[in-house]
Amino acid sequence: MPAINLPIEGGSHVAANPAGRSWFNDNPQLLFDDTITESHRWNLRIPSAASVSGFVAKLQFKMATAATGNIEFAVQLMAHTPDGGVSLNVNSFDTANSSGAVVVAAVLGDTIEVSVPLTNDDGIQPGDWLAIHIARLVSVGGNAAGDLQLVAGTIEYTST
Repeated sequence: MPAINLPIEGGSHVAANPAGRSWFNDNPQLLFDDTITESHRWNLRIPSAASVSGFVAKLQFKMATAATGNIEFAVQLMAHTPDGGVSLNVNSFDTANSSGAVVVAAVLGDTIEVSVPLTNDDGIQPGDWLAIHIARLVSVGGNAAGDLQLVAGTIEYTST
């Protein structure tokens, strides 16, 4: 299954409530707070293929201080087809895709991988420009205390 890498040291801060950045043992990580919903965004180009479908976000995270509780990710997509007659100057993200409640690792510093099916994919086509917006939702029941540290991410898909 092809995958698009979401480099942790890449992407862009969003205007409101951006995720923080830090390095731990020479590894970059994005920091998502437990008291306010913070987010991060990547822009990329979908590879050319006859068709693309079945998008899934794979996110690996660990917690800074919590070994109990839950987290939840929201992943939104905005696709733009070049020469499609629609302005890219206005954000028009599709409805958020949710991971649902995910239990954090019982061992502090251990990673968990979350798969978020991206069924709300904004009609992605081969060759599209794509914005990916990832947020930690602090409204999840049993919200884990402390920063969530996102250490790796990809978007996997099927192509023919």
